[in-house]
Amino acid sequence: MGSVVSLHAHPARIEADRLASAAPLSIPFSAASLGAQARLLTLLGSDAPLPVLLDALARYVETWAPAIWCSILIRDPVRNVLMPGAAPSLPHAFVDALGEVRIGENVGSCGTAAARRQPVKVADIQESPLWVDYRNLVDPHGLRACWSVPFLDDSGEVLGTLAQYYQSPRQPTPGECELIEFAAALAKMVVLQHRRLAALWASNERVSLERAVIETAEQEREHLALDLHDGVSQRLVGIEWLIAAELARVDPERAAPLRELQALVSGVQRDVGTLATWLLPLTRQRNGLAGALRDLARDTTERHRVDCRATLVGEEHLTLPESPCSQLLRIVQGATSHAIEPGNCASVAIDLEITPRSLGLQLRVDGLALADGEPASLRAARYRARQIGATIAFEPLGATASRMRLTLPQGNA
Repeated sequence: MGSVVSLHAHPARIEADRLASAAPLSIPFSAASLGAQARLLTLLGSDAPLPVLLDALARYVETWAPAIWCSILIRDPVRNVLMPGAAPSLPHAFVDALGEVRIGENVGSCGTAAARRQPVKVADIQESPLWVDYRNLVDPHGLRACWSVPFLDDSGEVLGTLAQYYQSPRQPTPGECELIEFAAALAKMVVLQHRRLAALWASNERVSLERAVIETAEQEREHLALDLHDGVSQRLVGIEWLIAAELARVDPERAAPLRELQALVSGVQRDVGTLATWLLPLTRQRNGLAGALRDLARDTTERHRVDCRATLVGEEHLTLPESPCSQLLRIVQGATSHAIEPGNCASVAIDLEITPRSLGLQLRVDGLALADGEPASLRAARYRARQIGATIAFEPLGATASRMRLTLPQGNA
């Protein structure tokens, strides 16, 4: 089951409230500005790549005043350089020639701002020592002023820089200082929100992949069960019949090897039957979920010499359809297999209590501590529980015992 996070405590909500309270009143509300703002907000709720989001933000900033050319650079934390993010109005030749920007002193406005972690507002590029090595890039395009503000994550690491270029020398007014600081705060919000969504999408993709793997394994399991039940079992029955027929014709002195072979085939037949029972879908099991759990306990005791019992209370109230019941059976089978596989499990107790409103399932293992999270069988158990709306927990009971508890409201089905 997913956890519920209060909207008031959500990082994106907190950041949005902070930005709303800090927004300068001087931001214009022209038709162009509102249109650019609407485009940015629409893209923020989509799966658009980061360069598209940054381009929308830069275009929105450029509507705040005439003759602004906005540039956003994103820091590559591995190589510690600033990479192009968006610059919709800057000359393409300048952007291409600039390429990635080294973080350091005297590396233009943006490289220096990122190095200092402070705003750097150059009023005249031709007079600034920060631009000495880069004047040959800006001169052909008439760029004369560049104000750059770095934006940082909550730990103080530089995420990138947002800069405003002008074609005439100029110092920023106090109002313009507020605007560019606010624009950098918006850039931080866009980058962090994109990271949150990217992490969520990656998590969803992992869940989808895990679901596909489990469902494929389930289909293969059922096919194998049917092959064992309908194919191998029938062949073993035929072999037993042939051995019995041969025993009827041979002398008693020659019958001993055949009887040994007959006993071996009978043992294999029983093992195949047990395996097929474990693998068969619930629709092919006797007496539904209750019967399948009893068979599981009996087969575990007989085959693995582990004391396994199943106690069922109120099974007459079981009204769940086959699908959730099948998932419940697979959960118990997976946990039981995980428990007995190491070979040091002393006992397994399966307790199922059914009421008209809910179903409670408990599996206690003595001699082994079930570890939630890492083993694939237990990850599959948690996935199956989520699929049917059940809550599941793995609890230690001392150093060498543990318990799996599952609760399912019958109305969830």
